[in-house]
Amino acid sequence: MKKIVMLTLLSLVCLQSSYAQNADQYLNACFGTDTKMCEGESKDFTKNITLAYKKDYQAQRNVAYCLFNGCSNAVIIKKTLSCAWRMVILSSGSPKIDNTDKSNFEVECSRIDIFDRETARMQADELSKKIYKRDIAAGIMLSMLALPNKSK
Repeated sequence: MKKIVMLTLLSLVCLQSSYAQNADQYLNACFGTDTKMCEGESKDFTKNITLAYKKDYQAQRNVAYCLFNGCSNAVIIKKTLSCAWRMVILSSGSPKIDNTDKSNFEVECSRIDIFDRETARMQADELSKKIYKRDIAAGIMLSMLALPNKSK
């Protein structure tokens, strides 16, 4: 019994650190005049991505936001992945979802082309499986197809 508990705790610690390591791949090196702001944004992003994988609604929104705009150049802009997080948020079932989530999805996902939207859908499906243990909601696909293409 002790072995099972220890293995479970060890796996949780490893899982927790994998989220933090996951954040590193999205961070820019901070230098220049806004170094302190960039370092603060990097720290916040690392915390938020960990919480996002724990179903934290606001952290998921913050991660998507930073992936879309870079958060004071602390985060590498990845618009396709930002779109994927917006899909995860909409399909999460959170009671906190509001019209701004739908608007953010529409704005951010319409800024990438149809091929990147399909990539985003696949990324969202993987994220949803990791976080919620289920496929992304089918309605997301229909919403995505209806978006205008403003990718330029």
